[in-house]
Amino acid sequence: MAVNRRIAIALSTMWASRAITIVLGLLLVPVLFHRLSGSELGTWLLLGQAGSIVGFMDFGMTNVLARLVAFASGDPDEPASTARDLQLGELIASAKRLYRAAAAFALVVALCGGWLFLSHVVPDADALARARTTWIILCFGFAIQLSGGLWSAVVSGLGLVATAAMIGTAFSIATLALMVATVLLGGGMVSLAVVMLISSAVQRHATIVLLRRREPRLMALRCGPKRTAVIALMVPALKYWLTEVGAVLLLRTDQLFIASFQDPAQIPAYYAAYSLIYNLALISMNIGDASFVYVSKLWREHDPRTVHGLVIRNARIGLGVMVSGVAVMASIGDAVITVWLGPGHFVGWPVLLTFCAMLVLFVQQSLLLGFSRATENESYAPCYLLAGALNIWITWMLAGRLGLLGIALGTLLAQILTTNWFIPRSGLRRLRIAWQAYVAEVLGPASLTFAVTYVVVFLATHSIPAEQSFARVAVGSGTGLASVCVCFWTLIFDAAIRDHVRDEVRAFAVCAARWSRRMARSA
Repeated sequence: MAVNRRIAIALSTMWASRAITIVLGLLLVPVLFHRLSGSELGTWLLLGQAGSIVGFMDFGMTNVLARLVAFASGDPDEPASTARDLQLGELIASAKRLYRAAAAFALVVALCGGWLFLSHVVPDADALARARTTWIILCFGFAIQLSGGLWSAVVSGLGLVATAAMIGTAFSIATLALMVATVLLGGGMVSLAVVMLISSAVQRHATIVLLRRREPRLMALRCGPKRTAVIALMVPALKYWLTEVGAVLLLRTDQLFIASFQDPAQIPAYYAAYSLIYNLALISMNIGDASFVYVSKLWREHDPRTVHGLVIRNARIGLGVMVSGVAVMASIGDAVITVWLGPGHFVGWPVLLTFCAMLVLFVQQSLLLGFSRATENESYAPCYLLAGALNIWITWMLAGRLGLLGIALGTLLAQILTTNWFIPRSGLRRLRIAWQAYVAEVLGPASLTFAVTYVVVFLATHSIPAEQSFARVAVGSGTGLASVCVCFWTLIFDAAIRDHVRDEVRAFAVCAARWSRRMARSA
């Protein structure tokens, strides 16, 4: 199977997974709001947010391990060899010991920290007992998830990106469906925690079973850990982790400033606007997630020409998806939020447009960061840590003067001063791609896509009264989709993708014609 086809399948699976997860999440939230008491729901959401920190305690090993496995495994179309299996076996054995230590450390820290923290935020004795029970169950589930990152990294590194995404999708659907059923049947947060624990354990086991079936020789090896493999994993992993620490300081501190300088009641409107644009960013960056492992393989095989083509094309598509969504939101973002949440929840155009600019630049730097990292270049921790520190300082200076706009501008300005210029320059240099080629083949088509889509949506909706939000969203999204399709076909897709789309459409038309003839005969 060609690399491009693997990436397309993996990307389609990731997008389908994200869409299904969003839809099911939208179904779960109102059920939780109606079935759980206000205090119990607040505690559950707090514990879920705190639990995400536990997953951060893999210290960057999962992403780096996937890259090392990709380097060691070679071309997935070639037959496995004993030398290749031994190298992978030693790497996995070394990583297994590190993951066990990380999971144990995370479990102990989370249990102790959560036990003390809950005693300060949950004053009622009965509620405190339920909260602590829930937290204990969740901690074991999070620890299992963390240890399962080892096997998820191996699956991705072996090139089974689409398979890993399908497993994640299946378990996301099952988990969310069971959580909805649990709440509807009268279960509380303790029952929800049990569902998450069971899901984590079963998903980890399913991933191991998949590896045993796809790589029986590899999984049958009994290798011991090696010091060189431990060092090869931990040195770049810690650099990766420090980069992520900087990213957290850069992107996830706004709520603290809102609570300190503004009315906390403004947080929902601020994060409603942010979440819409951030979800666009996640969808746009999925194309990088689907292709990083293949860049690693091609780089190790000293095939820079193919790497260049892959990076340019995928960066153009990812950035094209982001600017297309931003162009629509920059025209009808107020109407979208009104239709979604109701009147009175729009944060304002200055803040929304700041989010648009900030996250477009973030998508560009994240794609180039990922492609550069895929070549074993982990040199971005100082830049991200500086960006995080600058964000805190600038936001502190602007929040009291400009309110919510100052908080949003803090992140944008911190990025512009650090990561927005350093990562593209460093990443393109590492990938040996000329700036002129990147501007002509990525930034140029993406900029034209944004301009055309924005103008089309604006002209189609500017005469519709502001109070007719549904009409503005319907007309804007329809004309925006049509404009995006034309722009992608003419500006974003290259000749190879257009030929592939034509072939797939012809194949679909042939299958549809055969099916219609069979139906006609049977009738």
